[in-house]
Amino acid sequence: MRSSCSISKSKRNTKKRRNLSSSKRNRGLNNGTAKPMKKKVNIPVPEGQTEWDYLISPDKWALGKVNAFSNTTIFSSLKGMMNDSQKKMFRDTCFAHFLDVKDIIVNHQLIHQVLLREVKQPNPDEMWFKIGDNIVSFTMEDFCLITGLGLEDEDKRSIFDSTYCRINNEYLSHLSSISTSDISQFFINSAYLCDEDVVRFGLLYLLTNLMFMTTYKKSVEESLMVLIDSLEFNSYAWGKELFKITLSSLKAGLRNKSLIIEGDGKLYLAYRICGFVLAFQMWIYETIPILDGKIYSRIGSRSPRMLNWTSRVNETFNHNLNVGKDIFGRPDISVFD
Repeated sequence: MRSSCSISKSKRNTKKRRNLSSSKRNRGLNNGTAKPMKKKVNIPVPEGQTEWDYLISPDKWALGKVNAFSNTTIFSSLKGMMNDSQKKMFRDTCFAHFLDVKDIIVNHQLIHQVLLREVKQPNPDEMWFKIGDNIVSFTMEDFCLITGLGLEDEDKRSIFDSTYCRINNEYLSHLSSISTSDISQFFINSAYLCDEDVVRFGLLYLLTNLMFMTTYKKSVEESLMVLIDSLEFNSYAWGKELFKITLSSLKAGLRNKSLIIEGDGKLYLAYRICGFVLAFQMWIYETIPILDGKIYSRIGSRSPRMLNWTSRVNETFNHNLNVGKDIFGRPDISVFD
């Protein structure tokens, strides 16, 4: 095996904008279907707000249209694209347990209902929520207990910014910019690579299509590729970096929303969230036991905790279940913290 293929255990594409013609902008108006109206809204912090008050007053709450950029079939795809030898190598990395995670669908309305309930509190590195009569926190420790990703090292990814990247030069040098889609396609068609490089692209596939999911910026940072190609990715503080990215996005989501009035007259708050969104969703699973059997099913009591859940129904479950009323509106709702 080539020495360059040794594995040791130890994010400028700009979003393409289309200038729609007048006819396209008005599409639907001639057939009686009204196009949704959007406008940016800023909900001011209520005067006299104190700690543990809701950041958004309940009288401003509305249904959500949440765009969460996560590939939720990635776990089964990851396993299906590697042979037994490659899976064994993958299990020698710090991401080994992701081979055992069940596919879980992002539940947008569940996430939205929790984010609505964020409360004012003094720690900028945490989020706190009022669920029923209880105050619960989402912290870096929670994130790492769920994901199994560590805090061992400081975020030193910047030192890889100008470092030569072998896998980029050897396999992707024909691309001026590498996107998450490029990584996916290359991994899917990686059968001709040595086992170690299949594992490297499997790691990149996992990271770029699940954990480092972004909104507009779809390109893959070269420093991430250099890190995975190095001997140091196993000791890198993935948990710390991913928590910071995810927490920042969760906090910004409802603050950067658009107000949408649909044709049916209903009001929606539309926003995007990115990062490792599924980790936050699994924290909700851990925190609100009444969800078990309705939205998810517990399938074990293992560590890390993301191994213990599977989706019970898809994201359209709210057609039959009003999350705000049937779950969060219950007087007997309880939490684990």
